[in-house]
Amino acid sequence: MIQELLKYANKPKPYEPSTSKFWDDEHISKGMLQAHTNLDSDVATRNRQFLDDSVHWITQIASPTTHSKLLDFGCGPGLYCERFYQKGYHVTGVDFSQRSIDYAMKQANKNKYDINYIFANYLEFESPQLYDVITLIYCDYPVLSKENRLMMLRKIYDLLVDGGQFIFDVFTPFQYLNREESSSWYASSKSGFWKEGAHASLENHYIYDNQLRLDQYIVIDQNNHIDVYRIWDQAFTVNTIKAELAEAGFTKVDIYSDLCGKAYYPESKTMAIVVTK
Repeated sequence: MIQELLKYANKPKPYEPSTSKFWDDEHISKGMLQAHTNLDSDVATRNRQFLDDSVHWITQIASPTTHSKLLDFGCGPGLYCERFYQKGYHVTGVDFSQRSIDYAMKQANKNKYDINYIFANYLEFESPQLYDVITLIYCDYPVLSKENRLMMLRKIYDLLVDGGQFIFDVFTPFQYLNREESSSWYASSKSGFWKEGAHASLENHYIYDNQLRLDQYIVIDQNNHIDVYRIWDQAFTVNTIKAELAEAGFTKVDIYSDLCGKAYYPESKTMAIVVTK
């Protein structure tokens, strides 16, 4: 066991992948769905008031009367998709968690919402349909490596109509102000977020050059099996996000502090970006 753990003792290379699936893990996806649908917190989905306010704001900058076809990447259990549909958009939601997509489809059928849900990795998503609006909400963009971010941006560029808008958000360096590298661990005789049954977790927060961060979880189950989960986050400034968007051909960029349209201020922990093709 010690020898196996020592394989993960060194700091990973930037964007080194997890050793096991995360979004569609049978156990983890249960906890993720519970977190997503708890709208009294901001753990996995932002709180109910923020959802409502952000959807309202998006209708003001990309009205469903002029931008009717909306694609939501990373839609999860469909909380934004349902709200977009209620505002009058024709909505397609894409997510890589089968459990979340199944939940979203059941809710849509229950409420008779004509929403098109697709189980897919959005990096591999293809469609003959062009869209007026594409959203990627709650700082999903920076978990991807730069290579994959540029791949997605070029895909989004091709999926948008002329004049279409890509709306997303990222964390800024102020999200991590005064947070240093750290290590911790816990052991539990009960089920937890990572595993069913007894397990232990070794947790590290790593800092890299150019505002890159990693939260790594080395999880050992009751059978001494080890899984390593790596959650990357690239923080951006106004200049660095604009430079990256320009590499994919996007030059018309508007910056806000959040997806409710709050005016941008330099110490904001988040940054909302509206890109027009």
